[in-house]
Amino acid sequence: LGTLGADALLLQIPNIVFMIAMNVFAIPEWHTSLQTYLLLLLFPFHLCLFAYSISFLFTKAHFAMLFAPGLILCLIVTPALLIMCLDTWTSWDPTESGLGLILAYGVDVASPSMTLWTGLVGILHSLGTNPEPSAWVAMAIQVGESSLLFYYIVYRERQLVRSVQPTV
Repeated sequence: LGTLGADALLLQIPNIVFMIAMNVFAIPEWHTSLQTYLLLLLFPFHLCLFAYSISFLFTKAHFAMLFAPGLILCLIVTPALLIMCLDTWTSWDPTESGLGLILAYGVDVASPSMTLWTGLVGILHSLGTNPEPSAWVAMAIQVGESSLLFYYIVYRERQLVRSVQPTV
């Protein structure tokens, strides 16, 4: 868990660069919004928890490096596939705007990077859905999913660490 914290802190460096650039280029929606700063501070922890939990799915590190990118792409595409299946096989007929919103939040659950994207786009109100994605919902997804991933990581690490019996 110490490595997890160190990795998340190191990932704050690009966030600081982004915050500086955001202020230099004066993007008013991001510059003045507390949501932007909260999203950026939560993102590295969410990303590291996601990566660590995926690493537990593989028995060897080289398998994780080989298959994790494909798994992440599958996770990002899965919400769109589910929506297409529901639309094709049922009488469900969402509006185009509603479909965009469902898809935006669907990929949020699948990928920390997409959660950050949805939150930042939600602050800009530029996706064209009605209603627009909310950065607060994206942050709630970040916090909720991070909590579940943290629980899973602690649980798996406890399973993997054998208890040591005292010697006399």
